[in-house]
Amino acid sequence: MYYNFDLQTSPSKFTRVVGFDKNSHAEALHFQTTKSPAKIVNINEKDDTIFVNQTSSIVQASSSDVNFLCIAPSTKQGEPNETISSATDITLNEIQTLTRNQKVNVQGHLTLGQNPKKEVIKRNGEKGYVKEDCVIEDHTGSATIHIWDNLLTQLQSGNTYSFQNLSVKNYSGLTLLGTTPTTTFQKVDLQLAEVKGPQLLSNTEKEIVIQEFKFVDKVNVFMTCQIKSCKKKMPHAAGSIVLKCPSCGTSQKVKAAEKGMSARLCAEIDGKDRWFTALTDVMESLLSRISLTTDSNTDQIAEKLLQIENIKMKINTQSNHIIELLENTTCK
Repeated sequence: MYYNFDLQTSPSKFTRVVGFDKNSHAEALHFQTTKSPAKIVNINEKDDTIFVNQTSSIVQASSSDVNFLCIAPSTKQGEPNETISSATDITLNEIQTLTRNQKVNVQGHLTLGQNPKKEVIKRNGEKGYVKEDCVIEDHTGSATIHIWDNLLTQLQSGNTYSFQNLSVKNYSGLTLLGTTPTTTFQKVDLQLAEVKGPQLLSNTEKEIVIQEFKFVDKVNVFMTCQIKSCKKKMPHAAGSIVLKCPSCGTSQKVKAAEKGMSARLCAEIDGKDRWFTALTDVMESLLSRISLTTDSNTDQIAEKLLQIENIKMKINTQSNHIIELLENTTCK
């Protein structure tokens, strides 16, 4: 299935766009409806036709970059314009049954946490902002929702909204919702017997006990840039005397740089695999139980981590980060 639309590139010029991806079609419909300027990233072009695939993105452009009025192109006969199925209406007790990247519509009460928004680099290479400590709830349940970019200034905590075209995400075994460039909303009157959002956001720490780790992935040893305005990770090269930070370009002595470590660890909880992130402090605590250090071979570290048993730890239920180990564990 494919679709096409006309992209107005000047006051009188239109370029034919052919797409093969549902997401980009939904994005195109959004910009058509709002008559907002758009930019198409990562395209192929041939014979005056633009081809959009799964690696392409249609994103908001600056109004200052478009100095002409939007007009409708002349109708072209015989060109296919397939309609992509709309998002599915759901209630929040259905979230665990949804599939990744599925588009859904939902009504709920929105609670925003106190953490600041995060600056991230998106897949299309552009800078974006996301707020992750947000909860949406209805009369059937609740879910974490990540709010992106311009919606951060439009949505308010404590209001109830009807959202269209949210995307289903799966992070570390947790299913959540996220806004997209095609997400729209309107304020609605939805009364809940009890609003639990503030409580859910304040009680993000939980103690759990797991029998063992099933999988270990992305064991990473790195150095931290000493430049205070940078502090980004630098690849660790054994035997090197000087490292150059790939972010700020500063060269610095290895012996003066701080070493860190991280890993992804999977355990089975309630019959489901759930991935956790362990950062330097937790990794050092785990390594001390298996008589290894951050200087040890990463393959050896992964092997030994799989031999640890009866692990009691405190986790962040939203980010799935391991906050700390609570008791001594045993090694097979």
